[in-house]
Amino acid sequence: MQIEISNRDENNIVTLEIKTEAGVAKDSYHKTISIVRNQVNIPGFRKGKAPTNMVINHVGEDYIKARTLTQDFLLDLLNTAVKKQALDIIAVQSIDKVELDTPESSVVMSATLELYPEVKISEYKGLNIEVELAPADFDKQLEESLTRIQKSFVTFQEAADALIESGDQISLDFDGQYNAGTEAEPDWIAKEGMKAEDYKVTVEPGNFIDNFLEQTVGLKVGDEKEIFVKFPEDYGAEDLAGKAAKFAIKIKGIFKPELPALDDELAKKNKSPKAETLEELKTKLKENLETAYAKEKELATEVALFKALREKAEFDIPEKAIEMNVRQDLMNMARQFGIPPEQMMSLMGTLPLDKNREVTKEKLANSLILTTIVKLENINPTTEELEAKWKEHSESSCKGDHKSNKHKADFLLDVAIQLGTEKANEMLLEANKITYVEKKIEAPAVEAVA
Repeated sequence: MQIEISNRDENNIVTLEIKTEAGVAKDSYHKTISIVRNQVNIPGFRKGKAPTNMVINHVGEDYIKARTLTQDFLLDLLNTAVKKQALDIIAVQSIDKVELDTPESSVVMSATLELYPEVKISEYKGLNIEVELAPADFDKQLEESLTRIQKSFVTFQEAADALIESGDQISLDFDGQYNAGTEAEPDWIAKEGMKAEDYKVTVEPGNFIDNFLEQTVGLKVGDEKEIFVKFPEDYGAEDLAGKAAKFAIKIKGIFKPELPALDDELAKKNKSPKAETLEELKTKLKENLETAYAKEKELATEVALFKALREKAEFDIPEKAIEMNVRQDLMNMARQFGIPPEQMMSLMGTLPLDKNREVTKEKLANSLILTTIVKLENINPTTEELEAKWKEHSESSCKGDHKSNKHKADFLLDVAIQLGTEKANEMLLEANKITYVEKKIEAPAVEAVA
């Protein structure tokens, strides 16, 4: 493939001229003829049986070429050219020219592209980078993990004469109202859903409205009490969000938790990780904790490294590019969770996107900085590395086209980009001084009481 790029103008617009190898469109051209052959009625022939020259004469060669050079076909060529030239594009503004003389000839095309502004960075080695990281206490975390497993198999035994403690399960009646007025002039209103009988809940934070269950601690069966709470500002029901509420409650039952013994039988019951003995369970849990900590350390290092690089770089990411990527990220998330695209599109206008926008801006900046460093350092994978990746892919691939030349070329182009960024990351970690410091955990603020 021959590629020529014009100089970018002040708006970061370039023209890309592409001339492919001869015969690139040949397979697609003949597939188009086969499709058309089965769609048209040609006098003297049954549908799908007319010879190729009759099909071409019937619909015209220009029609066959037009259906061959589909948007997907052209964008695939364009994508290959963009990857070969390591261009960071915001958008394809237009495809200006497409030529195909015969199926055996080259495809010639030109396109106008908008690129991201160039990143300027000269200082990216020898930096002193501090990474805040919480110290690892695997023994303590292991104990907490084992306790969580025990709690997942907890049973509750009725304790009629006991007082409620945190962790107990209780049964209660409640009848609530919310204040539609003000603190000075309250207007208490009952609402469906704020009343229940024999409601069972475990007395733990997060299981009910904030500060509701905490006010039951110390009560016994038969006790009645009026509880005052406030619904959170982001509560799902708009008429209750941020509103004060009161509940008349009556305790109907108290049930004390009984944790199962920490033994081999419990280990066998646990689903993830699976284990036959308690010792095996402990070993696997500790391995999981160590792996999770290593990933946390890697992520924290990457975040600190690229924060330092962004501070050293000069770049200007257009707002429209940020907006476009925010929307694309949300659409990808919608697909992941099975949300219909049209539903996500309708929700976008109501979602608070400021945080997404800032995260997306940082991701784009990191990617552009890394691409720039790959070019500055002239980082390229070796032929041996590429062939090893192709061999691994070929042996594991179940796709029928994994041996085609085009598939191999596309795969190696993507792998070359991936390996280039991985090598750049490794180089940056080696070329800068990374120091790990203990992460400061701020104590929660304590309100003064008069």
